[in-house]
Amino acid sequence: MKLLRSSLLLLRFGFPPVLRASVLVLASLAWPSASWAHEFWLEPLSYKVAPGAPVTVDLRNGQRFNGISLPYLPKDTARFELSHEGGKSSYSGRVGDFPAFQSEGFPSGLLVLVHETTRSRLDYASFDKFRTFAEEKGSPEVVAHHISHSLPQADFKETYSRHVKTLIAVGSGAGADRVFGLRTEFIAITNPYTLAKSAPMRVELHLDGQPVANRTVTLFAKAPDGTVTSQVLQTDTQGQMTFPVSPGHVYLLDSVSFARAADGDEALWETYWAALTFAVPD
Repeated sequence: MKLLRSSLLLLRFGFPPVLRASVLVLASLAWPSASWAHEFWLEPLSYKVAPGAPVTVDLRNGQRFNGISLPYLPKDTARFELSHEGGKSSYSGRVGDFPAFQSEGFPSGLLVLVHETTRSRLDYASFDKFRTFAEEKGSPEVVAHHISHSLPQADFKETYSRHVKTLIAVGSGAGADRVFGLRTEFIAITNPYTLAKSAPMRVELHLDGQPVANRTVTLFAKAPDGTVTSQVLQTDTQGQMTFPVSPGHVYLLDSVSFARAADGDEALWETYWAALTFAVPD
């Protein structure tokens, strides 16, 4: 991790051009191993911008809103899209861009940005780490299935992918989130930038295009002073959840779905990570 962080700092703040390709290769190779059991999210420089003002968004990997920024790497990007004023378009940056998303600006309205990674692989030397991970993410049935089906408890593999979204208010921020059809995704039913005072936030979690009932979701809240709190919530029978929000706070929703890998795959399990970030205006 220290080597990855140092390399990304070089990439971000300057180094001899001849080293650029080597740093990008190092970042690409180190990224998957740095991502295990950590949140991965989109973090705008500002969640509320003026119409026509530049919009920049980092890819972030870490825990509890604390982590490293990652560059835009096409080989690790399955989808990078945005929605604004009812339209949807793809985004493509330059290799190694910091921040990963950069735009000259948009008219007033709600800007929704999504990023989906390609699949990465994780090797487990023992079962204990996988057990802890599955239980932490609210899926003890995965552990029971692994044991009851006599699956290997050492030297097995998991593949994972990230499916993240952020909501940004341009001007008024008026508008609505939409379904992008990611493998898994949070959909904001209410718009946090147009909520009535003291009104709660409501979201829906999808997997394979369908609402996911009774799924564990971790909610992180960052206060204006930087203090981060968390709580474990659960979707209802309709795949939805409602929770109170506070002015001036930034929120991150994180949830993981597990599935047995397809027959013939070198991995035993696949995991799909969903994340959503947004802020509530003062």
